[in-house]
Amino acid sequence: MATRKDPLLWFRVLLGISVWIVLAGLVGLVSTIPQLFAPHHATTVQAFIFALVAFVVGVLRYRWSRRNINAGTWS
Repeated sequence: MATRKDPLLWFRVLLGISVWIVLAGLVGLVSTIPQLFAPHHATTVQAFIFALVAFVVGVLRYRWSRRNINAGTWS
């Protein structure tokens, strides 16, 4: 995967993954804030679903960016 053409590929991949993990964590944290004030409104399952959606969006965005790199249209 990493070639001489793009020596920073692994760094960019790890950075992208870590950014999306942090974003998923923040979404999960924000979705649990109402639980502090009204426990019957938010659940841990809801926080997990938000984090899972953020992860899926991150994976799809990564795959789209890889497609753009391969097509030579990286933006």
